[in-house]
Amino acid sequence: MLSFSAILSVAVSLFITVNAGKTYSSQCPFGNPLIDSRTLSQWFCGRRPSSKPCPPNFVCNIDPADRFAVCCATQAPSVNPCSKGDPLVDAGTGEAWYCGLGPSSQPCPKTYSCKVDPADRFAVCCLI
Repeated sequence: MLSFSAILSVAVSLFITVNAGKTYSSQCPFGNPLIDSRTLSQWFCGRRPSSKPCPPNFVCNIDPADRFAVCCATQAPSVNPCSKGDPLVDAGTGEAWYCGLGPSSQPCPKTYSCKVDPADRFAVCCLI
């Protein structure tokens, strides 16, 4: 007969396998894993040939059992203006995607909306 901890371990393993494409906040010490602005999926930085190094201000967090390898922020963000998730990060610069006024502005992808601070301190893309 299997112990409760063995059954729980199998259940957790199955949950992680079935939900492999989803984000789990426990993958990073603070915040969520970096989302690649080109693919809108987690940035893979692991030990496979398809991996790519994390951008500046991020570090690769690889699960000991190789269930995930994601880029995590090196320090906690000061304030998160998004009510759902973290601001979208530009894969090329490692900085928050800028959607405000000016020549460097970019429209947010379809599943994001532009959140602009009333005092114009930030303009970032947040999950809808």
